[in-house]
Amino acid sequence: MILIVSYDLKGRRDYVSLYEALKQQGLWWHYLSSTWLLSTWKSPQDVTEALRPYMDENDSLLVAEMGTRYQGYLPKPAWEWIQNQLLYPPSPRWTPPPSNPFTTPPAGSTGQPHAGFKSALDAILGTPAREKK
Repeated sequence: MILIVSYDLKGRRDYVSLYEALKQQGLWWHYLSSTWLLSTWKSPQDVTEALRPYMDENDSLLVAEMGTRYQGYLPKPAWEWIQNQLLYPPSPRWTPPPSNPFTTPPAGSTGQPHAGFKSALDAILGTPAREKK
């Protein structure tokens, strides 16, 4: 599933710590300044609880599951990433390691998974990772 995470930091604005916590929640892509997309098997409650320590009491946070109906203005690689993650979500057995070299590439990249990610996924699932056709 894809979760939409949107926040408004009003207090300390420690973006570095919050970003690192977000990256540990699953595969990610960060298109909009205060919004992230996470491809994960974690629930919105799990992600909210993981992010709460990095936010002040007066900060705002919304974590919601993305459905199949969506629209907007994003670059083509963003739409490709969303389509790929809806078609091929990560395995519930896979979670990002503490130092995650296989995170989703940043905005402006090709949107294709890192070759190391495919190898790691193959090792975990015991099958070749699915290729986009």
